[in-house]
Amino acid sequence: MRLLFCRSINLPEAAVFALFTFGQIFILSGFLSIPVALGVGSCQMMIWTILLPYLGVAIYAGVGYFGRPITTAIKVTVALVVSYGLFLSIAGVAILRYVLATVD
Repeated sequence: MRLLFCRSINLPEAAVFALFTFGQIFILSGFLSIPVALGVGSCQMMIWTILLPYLGVAIYAGVGYFGRPITTAIKVTVALVVSYGLFLSIAGVAILRYVLATVD
């Protein structure tokens, strides 16, 4: 987070910020995903129902903590895209290795 944001943040502050943000996201996505799962049932709709509030809450929390709404929104979006990209890359490689190791 120090690379993207100019305000210095230490490890306990980062942990509290992440817990606050993820707590709000889980509550909001839980309330939003239940009606979507019962009504529509589309996998893409479920993903967007979780990702869009995730981005919105993360931007709101980042602006509240770091200030400067436009630059913080861009930086939070970049941070989320990079983190999801890295996670999906690592998970994809791990799943591919597992499949190749178990299939003869």
